[in-house]
Amino acid sequence: MAIIIPTVSSCSEKITAGEKRLARLLERGLSDSCTCWYDTPMGKQHSHPDFVILTADKGILFIEVKYWFVTKIKGANKTYVQ
Repeated sequence: MAIIIPTVSSCSEKITAGEKRLARLLERGLSDSCTCWYDTPMGKQHSHPDFVILTADKGILFIEVKYWFVTKIKGANKTYVQ
């Protein structure tokens, strides 16, 4: 089970439904060697990616959650989703 920092339960006021769903999936699905940060300021401009995942063997992954329903997507190509 991955470690999520801060815990999902402590983020209840600002975490969206899609972010919470992904956090639970990451928590259960990733190994103990993974650490995930939620909404942590990064870099000089203090950007806030939704999730930063760090693993010793794979490296680092940044995830920005977009919680869309498939029925709401009208079309998509290489440059946009409508």
